[in-house]
Amino acid sequence: MRVDVTELTSEPGARMSVEGRAEVGALPDGKPVGPALVRGELVNTGSALVLSGTVDLDVRLRCSRCLEDFQARIEAPLEGEFRRTSAQPGEDERRRALEDEGVILYYGSEVDLSEPVRESLVLAMPMRPLCDPDCRGLCPRCGTNLNRQACGCDDEVPDPRLADLGRLLDDQGRPEER
Repeated sequence: MRVDVTELTSEPGARMSVEGRAEVGALPDGKPVGPALVRGELVNTGSALVLSGTVDLDVRLRCSRCLEDFQARIEAPLEGEFRRTSAQPGEDERRRALEDEGVILYYGSEVDLSEPVRESLVLAMPMRPLCDPDCRGLCPRCGTNLNRQACGCDDEVPDPRLADLGRLLDDQGRPEER
C-alpha cells in the first residue's frame, strides 16, 4: 500500500489520515482471506514521518489442539517511522537503516506501508491458535477429534516414565488395597 505524502512533507507538525486495503501475501502459519484493512495517521515530526494506527485481517489458521482449519480476525497496532533519502536507496542501505534504528527509508513522494503492515500482522499472529477456547483437541491414543465425538479410550493415560513404579506398586499391592 503506497501513500502519497507530498502535502505532508512540506510542513512539520502536519497530519494526514491513512485508510485503505493492503495485500499481505502469505503469513507464517496462516493464510489471508482477503486484503488487510489499514487505518491510521501519518505525522510529520520534522525529521521523519511517524505512522500510528491499526491493521485488521481475516486469516485462515489451524487449531493447535484439534488441527482443524478455522477463520479468525487478527487486529494489530500499526507503527512505523519513515525517513526521506535524497537518492534511491539500495537494498543494503534500506536493510541497514531498518536494522539500526527501525526506520524505513523512502525516496520521492510516496511511502510504502507494506513493510510495517506485514510486520504488525506477523507479530500479532497467535503462537498457539485455537478454534475455540474450550477446544478439547485430539485423543492422545486414537486421534479422534474430541470436539466431534467421544472415543472409548481410557481417560487416565499413565505417564510412561512412571511405568516401573506402577509395576512395583502392582507387585506389592497399592496402599489403598492394604
